[in-house]
Amino acid sequence: MAKRKDTVERICTIAELSSMFEESHSLREIRGESPRKRGGTQGLYCGRSVSPGVAHGPVSILDSHGRGGERLEVPAGTGGDTVAFHDALRRSESQLVVLQRETEELLGHEVSMIFSAQQLLLRDEQIEGEMLRRIESGHDAAVAIVDVLNGCIDQFAASDTEMLREKVHDLKDLGHRMLQNLSADSDDAQADYRGHIVISADLLPSDVVKLVAQHAGGLVMVGGGVNSHASILARALGIPLVIIENDEVLEIAEESDVLLDGVEGRLLVVPDTDYIESYRALLDADGSRPEEPARHATTSTRDGTRVTLLANINLMGEVALAWQNGAEGIGLYRSEFPFLIRNDFPSEEEQFLIYRSILDASGDRDVVFRTLDIGADKFLPYVPAWNEANPALGLRSIRFSLKNRPVFAQQLRAMLRAGEGRPLKIMFPLVSSLEELRAAKVCVAESIGDLQDERTACNCAPDLGIMIESPAAVELADALARESDFFSIGTNDLVQYLLAVDRTNEHVADLYIDHHPVVLRAIKKVLDAAQAASISVSVCGEMAANEKVLPVLVGMGLRSISIEPRSIGRVQAAIMRIDLTEAEPKAAKILQSNEIAATHALL
Repeated sequence: MAKRKDTVERICTIAELSSMFEESHSLREIRGESPRKRGGTQGLYCGRSVSPGVAHGPVSILDSHGRGGERLEVPAGTGGDTVAFHDALRRSESQLVVLQRETEELLGHEVSMIFSAQQLLLRDEQIEGEMLRRIESGHDAAVAIVDVLNGCIDQFAASDTEMLREKVHDLKDLGHRMLQNLSADSDDAQADYRGHIVISADLLPSDVVKLVAQHAGGLVMVGGGVNSHASILARALGIPLVIIENDEVLEIAEESDVLLDGVEGRLLVVPDTDYIESYRALLDADGSRPEEPARHATTSTRDGTRVTLLANINLMGEVALAWQNGAEGIGLYRSEFPFLIRNDFPSEEEQFLIYRSILDASGDRDVVFRTLDIGADKFLPYVPAWNEANPALGLRSIRFSLKNRPVFAQQLRAMLRAGEGRPLKIMFPLVSSLEELRAAKVCVAESIGDLQDERTACNCAPDLGIMIESPAAVELADALARESDFFSIGTNDLVQYLLAVDRTNEHVADLYIDHHPVVLRAIKKVLDAAQAASISVSVCGEMAANEKVLPVLVGMGLRSISIEPRSIGRVQAAIMRIDLTEAEPKAAKILQSNEIAATHALL
């Protein structure tokens, strides 16, 4: 009880501080003029909270031109000779090795490999050789490092190949690290983004992982959606993230002192000491608004109706977090993240190790592996010619897998091998026809046959399900249910496609309404189809954690929910307040509504 009281007090403190911001005469919300590269200008930017938390520290800007088109600069007072250069190389390599090991321990093997690119660049004989030649011809080591790496940055940023443009960020990171390590009194542990508030117009999932691993204090994304995968990953990794639509935040001077409020969605530039001290309790407690884990091993409504709470995870490191928060299983493992944060396709063996580790860490709990879901806002830089006019309607999800059978077969083989000797559930994303479902099932059968021919142990009878995310799948739900072992309703994309609203477009964000009558009726139709076919069905996505909508979903017959681990305790508490004698008639009434306003009022 004391812990809950402390939570409430901390949330109240945040609300009081927000009022202080709004009432203050010394602060202004930035609208026109901004602190452009001058520093020392006080101001307040308002945005949307994506991942809660509070952080205070200096600014680092990751620009949006070619993933780091701005060039490196020689820091004042930095020089160095050949000895200092070799020492900086040694220290940088040692730091990257430690960083990779720490990242593997914290987040898993699939994430730690993102630092291999910087290690390869550091060991590149051509780059190192050119730096040494310049130093030996009389240049300071800092000048040599900056000139050589800026040449690489210019070349990569101008490339037509997305994979090379993505390496610009690695080059800049490496350059900053080496320049820091040229200083004789440089602290090895500090050559990263430790404590910085990083601002970027285009955060990729790999960026988020790198910045968390390098101890960034908080993130600001200029534009983008609350449901983008960078946002999902930030929440999963517990780093504060705020989306701000005003691109003038990109002009804030590097190293400016800022306070990031990831609960209210604000960025305070050059805060007064009084404001920093007002946030002191939150900053000392890592700034996060705590979400308590589930209080009970299982979840039931007030009248005793059982509802299963599952976790959505992105990385191996989140499995333990799911159990800590009270998840009964994993309802969705987004298998694309090991693909998104690398520079090439992970091998079958690498995938097998990831999937087996997840299953081993899950014991006898259910785990649902979703096959590769890329395209739309999740592109792979190492796939050539990925340029579509309407990517959300293009080659994505199961369509990509069926068009790239070797990639699909490699992933299926890894999953089947990992599932040997235990129950295995494989789910196909964005299935929109019986033909797609049947084609995917044929691929599974072929992979099983190949493994058996090779005498490789595998699961020969996995449960195969689909994610309902399109209007077509809703209309075909009865037929799809007869040929599936389970359903999962992916509400993020389903809402997007039903309402024709891009969920990552800030200009139409107010039209993305999860309680729209059409959305609720579609979910009801899928629930009924699953029940008629006697297959299980869960709902995942942001809607599944919406406490206002939960009574309607449960009242419609939903009995399984898959959500982010940190939301489980809050959702369990909300479900335990629901009484079906009230929820069922309320759901029936809402399903009769034709107006958004009327549905909102009933909620």
